[in-house]
Amino acid sequence: MPPALPNDEKTRDRIAHEAANWCARLAIGTADPAAFERWRAESPAHAVAVARVTAAWETVDAVPDVVAAAPASPSRRTLLRTAGLVAAGGLAASFVAVRAAAWPRAETAIGERRIVALGRDGRAMLNTDSELAWHETDQGLRLRLERGEVALQLNGRQPATLKAGDCESILSAGRFCARLERDGLEVAVLGGSARMVGTGGPKTALSRQILRIGPDGGTTLRADDRIERALAWQGGEILFQDEPLAEAIADYNRYLTRKIVIVDPALADIRIGGRFTTSDPEPFLRGLRDGFGVSVSERDDGILLAQK
Repeated sequence: MPPALPNDEKTRDRIAHEAANWCARLAIGTADPAAFERWRAESPAHAVAVARVTAAWETVDAVPDVVAAAPASPSRRTLLRTAGLVAAGGLAASFVAVRAAAWPRAETAIGERRIVALGRDGRAMLNTDSELAWHETDQGLRLRLERGEVALQLNGRQPATLKAGDCESILSAGRFCARLERDGLEVAVLGGSARMVGTGGPKTALSRQILRIGPDGGTTLRADDRIERALAWQGGEILFQDEPLAEAIADYNRYLTRKIVIVDPALADIRIGGRFTTSDPEPFLRGLRDGFGVSVSERDDGILLAQK
């Protein structure tokens, strides 16, 4: 004999809302599928509630028409059917409410790149070891860069708001590359405009300009060749333009699980340039050996650089 379903109204309501929450979280990717399966298997009532939520979601658009068609003096069966539809609508409404309040999230591992859709208003490419959350509102797209770097293609009618730590930037429709660093947020504008408000007042960057806001609220605006670096990583490359070796290695290590380490501090100020692949540092290391006489020792736990 199969287990009986609960006949207590409060218990049924609780299970229904739990099912709605599970389904909403599964839909946006924030639930643990294994935990959901365990919850659904705990009781036939859980499985039934999940089925009802799914059915409610598929049919909720038709609910008002069905209810409006009910006769003026309905039978008990009609009342029960209508009540069931209203309950289904309530479950679907819970589903919609949870989904509307959610912040979908995407992240990448070291060395990985990933493209995600940002609802109707754009898409993003996450660079290595990055994390981005987003939320659609009537006032425009809301973005949170939790770590790393992201390229954005925005096409919404309303400006998007990008937050990273304590920094915030207002972005028009267009193309951007945003990078969160220890000393602030940098936004490269490839098309469109970006606006930041700092201690010195608002500043706006246009195409081919870079806007930066530091932890002290100070903003700087410049147009330079760092724009090319923002484009390079999107093609799996890393670009160095006459910069200290220490800075170049810090940037390269973002892509590598086996880190490069400068053993001899005298090497840190060597100026280097060039374009390399983010996935394979061997040409970069060969250039250091052949061009600068650097000793390169490769070990399981890292790559050590020293003077010969």
